[in-house]
Amino acid sequence: MDKEHRRLKSQRAVYKGSLSRMQTFVSNYSEYQNSCKLKSRLGEVPTLWERFEEVQLILELDDDDTDHSEHRAEFETMFHRVKAHYLHLPAVNLPTFTGDFTTWVQFRDTFKGLIVDNKPLPDVQKLHYLISSLKYEAHELLHNLPISNDNFAEAWHFLNTRYNNTELIAAKYVTELLVPP
Repeated sequence: MDKEHRRLKSQRAVYKGSLSRMQTFVSNYSEYQNSCKLKSRLGEVPTLWERFEEVQLILELDDDDTDHSEHRAEFETMFHRVKAHYLHLPAVNLPTFTGDFTTWVQFRDTFKGLIVDNKPLPDVQKLHYLISSLKYEAHELLHNLPISNDNFAEAWHFLNTRYNNTELIAAKYVTELLVPP
């Protein structure tokens, strides 16, 4: 076996090991753990698949004397187990925002993590989710805005400009502290 084949087999072992560790992590995941870790790890799955496939294909084409199908089958089984866990994550309800400055930061961070930073989601859907997550005063600000790809960035910027005002947020908290229950 030449040096290149040893290197490729070593790479394949690294990818299989990574996926195996990911499978263990996902299998032991509980709702109390940090969901960001899970999202990050699951985001690596397609890349691991592509890298493994590239190395495996070269080994299969260049090494006629060895049966590599067992490695492929083992990796595919692990891959689909991890993918199945990803598909069975519990649904997360979108937050709602009424226009209350004291709840803005929580809404903003949650909505940003679930929708705004979701790259595959088109802006037209992001805007639809945004408008459907707004109630009362906040909804009134955007309810006449046509739902289109072009309007999401403008709507999100508008809400951030209006509600991400630290002075007003602080004043609202102080007022709530001074008013007796």
